Amino acid sequence: MSTTTTPEIVTRYFRAADAGDLDALTACFTDNAAVTDEGRTVRGRDGIRQWRRDLESKYTYTVEVTGTERPPTTLT
Repeated sequence: MSTTTTPEIVTRYFRAADAGDLDALTACFTDNAAVTDEGRTVRGRDGIRQWRRDLESKYTYTVEVTGTERPPTTLT
């Protein structure tokens, strides 16, 4: 049986989401981050903040982390 270590940033995101703390949640993203959900992409912390507000008003959900992976390294 393998175990998965959840990256700290993911743990912080879920804690902030559970607490309804949009400031802490959006701090988990970079200024130029993008989130794609339901075929729509939002950009930046303000866009992500509005996406979370919209999400919370539409759905009740649960989360289970089943795995993680590192993104590929980009050389510049």
